[in-house]
Amino acid sequence: MAEGDDLFPGFEPLWIEGPAGRWFGRAGGPAEGPPLLLLHGFPQSHAMWHRLAPTLAETHRVIALDLKGYGWSAAPDSGSGGNAYAKRQVGAEI
Repeated sequence: MAEGDDLFPGFEPLWIEGPAGRWFGRAGGPAEGPPLLLLHGFPQSHAMWHRLAPTLAETHRVIALDLKGYGWSAAPDSGSGGNAYAKRQVGAEI
């Protein structure tokens, strides 16, 4: 059992390859359901959604994602001035 499986019953681990490394999250709910992406704040991780995600997954395809540098997601070099972690850059990658 992977760490966190007990927090997200019925959800599957999700690895997404991005231009700056891998993102980790969990996905659950009907594949044909409307998509719902859950993003955390600072200093949380995707685990902050563990109480709400199962209820949302009854009607939606839920993806709870660790932003880069959090949880098991990659922490790429911040580059010049931290641009790799700018909200516009992260939003474009997601």
